[in-house]
Amino acid sequence: MADVCVVVQDVDALPDAATVGGVLFQYSPSARFDAVHAWLRTVRSHGHPLIVTVHEYWPPATMSPWRAWLRWCLRRRVQHLAREASVLVLTQEIGRREVVASGVTGATPVVVVPVGSNITRSAAEAVRDGGLVLFGQPAAMQLDVVAAVARWMAGDPGGRRLTWIGRSLEELQQASTAAGLDVDHVTLLGGIPDAAVSTVLAKATLGLAPYANGASARRSTLAAMLQHGVPVVGITGVATDSWLQGSPGLRLVPDGRPGAFVNAVDALWRELDARRRLGDDAERLFDAHMSWARIAGAYTSLMQTHKGHRPA
Repeated sequence: MADVCVVVQDVDALPDAATVGGVLFQYSPSARFDAVHAWLRTVRSHGHPLIVTVHEYWPPATMSPWRAWLRWCLRRRVQHLAREASVLVLTQEIGRREVVASGVTGATPVVVVPVGSNITRSAAEAVRDGGLVLFGQPAAMQLDVVAAVARWMAGDPGGRRLTWIGRSLEELQQASTAAGLDVDHVTLLGGIPDAAVSTVLAKATLGLAPYANGASARRSTLAAMLQHGVPVVGITGVATDSWLQGSPGLRLVPDGRPGAFVNAVDALWRELDARRRLGDDAERLFDAHMSWARIAGAYTSLMQTHKGHRPA
């Protein structure tokens, strides 16, 4: 059989469909959709499997007529893909629920395969004395929780430090000021190399994951912390996947309770053995659900299962 082709929309050139034995298509809304869709139909006409991973589907509803039109257009795109696809993959359970409930998937099976870590674990194991670490852009975080942590840090200015890693240093600076973090006890790292990120995570005493809508399988920054064995305090929200809830590899508190988040941080900060157990369980949680070996195995299984199935 011809090789399996991985297509990242708007990045990869499309090969001759006759040379392709199957496609892993990474979909997000794009102006190239019509051309890509026609190519995918040709691949499917030969009975080759098409696994479509839907990273983004349509924006939330608002009162805007323009937003309503955009939602309608993007729903139709996913519907067209579902008609051709052997299977649709969503990266988190809330996405699967929303897409299935919309009715656009028809009879096409829809499964969940998490995203993995974008950071290679290159740093050697180190003594976990690096303080708190916050990994991710401010737009993904609940800043009221970060502000509560800032007040907790102020109670012991000599021993509590925070490193915040993100893509944009400017955004980190603005959010740090807005949250009231003391500049003398916060290190902001924007756009640093993967190896440097790995070094910070390998030394982190405790990780913070105050994601908007809760910790979920979509957060590659969470995956990276678990991968590095960082003991993490996070939030249970509407987007939190079932396998994360109640896991011994992650300390989660209910959404909307910044005080409970700080209490969990404070308790772990004082308990070395509890942090060690949580970090060990974090690595096991990552290996079981978010490692690239596990993800590759899931896609290989889907490709084998749907080999030779033509669309109805």
